[in-house]
Amino acid sequence: MANDRETEPDFISFLRQIPEFRGFPIDKIPHDSPHICQVVYYRMGTLMSKDSNEDEWIYVIRTGSCRVIKALTQVTPKLITRKKPKVIYDNFGTKRTSQYSMEALGTFNKPKSPIKPAKCYTEIEQMREKSVFGLVSVVFGQLKNALSVTLVSDGAECIRIRKSFFIKMTPEILFDRLRREVRPYVTDDELQKKLQREVDWTAYKHLLVKRIYERNARNRLITFNY
Repeated sequence: MANDRETEPDFISFLRQIPEFRGFPIDKIPHDSPHICQVVYYRMGTLMSKDSNEDEWIYVIRTGSCRVIKALTQVTPKLITRKKPKVIYDNFGTKRTSQYSMEALGTFNKPKSPIKPAKCYTEIEQMREKSVFGLVSVVFGQLKNALSVTLVSDGAECIRIRKSFFIKMTPEILFDRLRREVRPYVTDDELQKKLQREVDWTAYKHLLVKRIYERNARNRLITFNY
């Protein structure tokens, strides 16, 4: 066995260092069967996996890095709130409604003509050396509402192992451990809600700064008039 390991390919020795493969019969991986296991280099910007749920391969990052991204529906700010505008008093004791409440800043609430929703992309995860992509669908199967993600290269060399081979050769004790350690991705709905919150908050901050700038400009003008 020792002599065999001394002569085994580098990519097999590398797989022995991967925590997710601890307990996997790596000796069973063929050294010269690219339809089961292969080493592939992807240039920066190359689409490696379009759909994680449909892809037939598991990717182990050997060198470089990759990005896991997800296509979402582009959203516009929604600043509607039921909170009452804050009441403030100026220097003369005059009662005013704060122009900085979210309701007062609801400029984006005007109805617009319906258009086809555009797509945008969000980064879910950064994958570096010894990261493994593709185990979520293997470990959890086709979960209801399971998130489908895309893998894009930032310049990476990967070891690809066919999922069907991995499933066939993995002992149940390893599957049990992976179910505890591998984290499934969040759902599409959760990502869309997060995107909406970020867009709303960014729009609110920009409007708030604009209103503060306009108020200060008016105050300077009043001072100069005096």
